[in-house]
Amino acid sequence: MRLPIRDPDDKRRADRAKVELDVEVFDGERSIAGKLMNISVTGLGFSLVDRPSSDEVEVRIHIPGGDGIILKGRIVWMNDLGIGWQVGVSDLNASEEDKEKFLELLVEAFLNTLFSISSEEGLDAV
Repeated sequence: MRLPIRDPDDKRRADRAKVELDVEVFDGERSIAGKLMNISVTGLGFSLVDRPSSDEVEVRIHIPGGDGIILKGRIVWMNDLGIGWQVGVSDLNASEEDKEKFLELLVEAFLNTLFSISSEEGLDAV
């Protein structure tokens, strides 16, 4: 199986896995709706309908059929899309319970990515 090769210009500290879940971001003043795009052991990438007013945010990831995951972190980049914002959050902190749920989500996301690559290449899942 051939795994994707990391771009040498990519400055990320960790590989990302694609995830599509609803999120709410609390910036200290309001709640902003959005969609989680990817996750890693070091951060999150998501799109929002509006720009957060603070660099320190709380992110609630909505898990279908389960409790949400609440993570606190620091915005490390933002891109204005004209119709919303792409945001990257790092330096994640959470309760022990939410850390465990986040780890489960992370493992599931990376397994789904791995099986997706296998399917695209016509290989059986590992």
